[in-house]
Amino acid sequence: MNKLAKTSVHIKNTFLIIILSLLTGIFSGAICTLFGRVLLYLNAARVKHPLQLIPFLAIAGLVIVASYEKFGKNAKGGMSLVFDTALGKNPSIPLKMIPFPMISTWISNFFGASVGREGVAVQLGANIGFQLSRPFKNPVISRTLIIAGIAGGFGGLFRTPIAAVCFAIEVLIAGELIFDALVPALISAHTAAFVSGQLGLHAETIPLNEIITFTPSNIVKIVVAALLFTFAGQLFSFLSHFFHEKLAKLFKNSYLRIFSTGIFVSILSILLFKGRYSGLSLEINHAVFNGGTVYPWDWILKLLLTVI
Repeated sequence: MNKLAKTSVHIKNTFLIIILSLLTGIFSGAICTLFGRVLLYLNAARVKHPLQLIPFLAIAGLVIVASYEKFGKNAKGGMSLVFDTALGKNPSIPLKMIPFPMISTWISNFFGASVGREGVAVQLGANIGFQLSRPFKNPVISRTLIIAGIAGGFGGLFRTPIAAVCFAIEVLIAGELIFDALVPALISAHTAAFVSGQLGLHAETIPLNEIITFTPSNIVKIVVAALLFTFAGQLFSFLSHFFHEKLAKLFKNSYLRIFSTGIFVSILSILLFKGRYSGLSLEINHAVFNGGTVYPWDWILKLLLTVI
């Protein structure tokens, strides 16, 4: 009888998680469509008018800091808060973590900060997953729905569900793949990608006109490239932590810190090809694949400005 009861509870929980994963995907796809479409519009507007917008980055930064200080103090945690909640180290993710990072990223991109969008999409999806799990007060359901939300956010914004699932099941704990969340993540990611597509968010596609043959020389090139990609990722991670600590010590007042770095980034961005490395820098991606102008130093300047 005890085994039957446990089996019944397990089946109910499994069915519940599937339904909640589907809902997580629907809501993640919808909110990421809003986030993504507005962000692309603002990014394109700044590209057309860099000299009219980039000089005001420091002021935009002050607005963001003041908004967080006054209204969004418990929404500052970002991905660290998401991870801690999924691992049971933090009780909850505040609902205000949906509008705050989304609007902050819009403002930052519009005025030329070199900030990405994947981290925000992941936070949005994870928050939606957690909010849907709250009524059940079950840590397993909560963790599973947060992972499904991560997949939904990533898949909804970029419309790449398989990549989203791979990211979601490995990102929570370094060196581990959380396979018990695989099916919920698949459901959420594919649902989100479908919903965002139906709502008009287009996937960025790169046509490959050449066939890559796996000759010994090409395999060596791929391995070397992979090592270089790893180096770039590790460098970005190291410098992010380094600058975060150093700038916090150098400027203990958050308003002064943001204003000073905002002015520095504005000046540097304008001097470096009038905003080439501002915002999403999609123009560099397009140049790489379409025979445009690509400089050998593009990667490191983009990396450094994003870190700062």
